[in-house]
Amino acid sequence: MSRAMSVSLGTFLGCTAAAAALLSCAYCVLSIWAGIRFVRAQASSSLSTRPVSILKPLKGADREMYEALRSHCLLDYPEYEILLGVTEDEDPAVPLVHKLIAEFPHRQLRLIHCRQRLGVNGKVSSLAQLASAARFDLLVVNDSDIRVSQAYLRDIVSELDEPRTGLV
Repeated sequence: MSRAMSVSLGTFLGCTAAAAALLSCAYCVLSIWAGIRFVRAQASSSLSTRPVSILKPLKGADREMYEALRSHCLLDYPEYEILLGVTEDEDPAVPLVHKLIAEFPHRQLRLIHCRQRLGVNGKVSSLAQLASAARFDLLVVNDSDIRVSQAYLRDIVSELDEPRTGLV
């Protein structure tokens, strides 16, 4: 091998090693930044505990409804209420709500009879009546078939704490 070729190969290997080292450093910096951002997000979600009113318009019942409603009573969150709205006294959901209230007497659960018809959409009408009965300004709306994890409210409220977020 000629001397020119060995110098050229040495320069190439040196540049390749330098580029690999630079990319490795950039990756480390990016990983540290991502880790710090993750820890800050976790810390803010554990600090965010504004009181919440959960609005649940109900119509009819299915076989999974009770367990879905029950999951909302097991949330790891300091202060929240659950407002369950029905439009008819004979709705099949009413006995399930009474069973839920009996099982969780320490929870703020209220059955709201949404008797007024506000507009054409029944669900929106119920939500408007539930919102007017809510004790807290922060409202969470979900359907009767939604099962949630214990961190559900902490996760949602932490997202609302972001300055440019108004709806999650």
